[in-house]
Amino acid sequence: DIHCTIGSAYLYYLRVAQASITRTRMFFHAFLLFIIANNELFVHAAPPRPPRSTSTSSRRSFSSLFFSSSSSHRDNAQEEDVLDDPLEDGASSSIIAAAEQQQQQQQLANEESYNWTVDQDAMVLAHDAIRKELTDIKTVLENNCNDNDTESWQLDALQTWWKGHDAHVRLHCQNERDHLHPAMAERLNDNDSLLFPINQLKEDHDDILTCLEELTSTILGLSTTTESSSSDGSSFWNDDLFHQFCHYETTLVAHFQQEEEEGVASTRQAFSATEWAPIIKTFFDRGAKTEFGSFIYHYNGSSEGADGFRTGFMKQRRIPSFVWRIAFARKLRYYETTMVRHMDALLSGIPPGSS
Repeated sequence: DIHCTIGSAYLYYLRVAQASITRTRMFFHAFLLFIIANNELFVHAAPPRPPRSTSTSSRRSFSSLFFSSSSSHRDNAQEEDVLDDPLEDGASSSIIAAAEQQQQQQQLANEESYNWTVDQDAMVLAHDAIRKELTDIKTVLENNCNDNDTESWQLDALQTWWKGHDAHVRLHCQNERDHLHPAMAERLNDNDSLLFPINQLKEDHDDILTCLEELTSTILGLSTTTESSSSDGSSFWNDDLFHQFCHYETTLVAHFQQEEEEGVASTRQAFSATEWAPIIKTFFDRGAKTEFGSFIYHYNGSSEGADGFRTGFMKQRRIPSFVWRIAFARKLRYYETTMVRHMDALLSGIPPGSS
């Protein structure tokens, strides 16, 4: 039918061309008719497309194939325990070993940054000052333990000195609790190789302050007519006071020892000297005149005192010499006036200002 249509059209145009148009125009129109006929042939002769399936199972896009295969692979990986791949385990071990080596190198570098020994650490020196005060007052109690002759100046000197000691120890514990321990806990708790029992030290502080409060209450409640509950009826220089003091001393010294054995070495590994300096500076800034005066006076167990402090401690830490004149010297004088003169009198048995 298609071919017949083409032929009929062609003959029709031939007749029209012979009658009204030139041969060239006739050829042009015949060519156009041929193109139209071929287009019609393509449209009608092309086989119809099969209807597009609406089944979702047969219409899987590339992305759906990709993700489903990834999900399937992931499921299979979990089933096959791919995480146990020895290559991955080896890589993890190498990373951990490298991190540990770097940590050890950093700890060594931190320790080497200190140009003073552990016994010259500020924490140890602060403890030494308190230990020296404990030694002095213990000597006084031992020397007068069974002395029935009590003079009023002795009681005044003892109570005055003890008030200063009480303030010293309280402020020392407060500085550690508010500044030193938080800084140490933040750095050391992130390092499994540097364990430091911060919580235990806080509990120790509570025990120390409890003992201190009880002993302070006892000493400040004494009078020249105070009698012991013991059978000998002696004055306040008695065994009960001495034993109460010994319990306080034991608790405090044990705490110091733990801090020094576990804390000082750990902090010197965890902090460089430059990092630790601002933390220790808070001790100097907040330290009361009694506390810091004791630190200077008892420097190196009082064997060197102020001179050793200036030529040793200040020089090692590059503290300018003018700081001695504008700050440190005044705190030392205050401690000598309010504490040392009373302790010297108690140790010598001579009232203060008599010599």
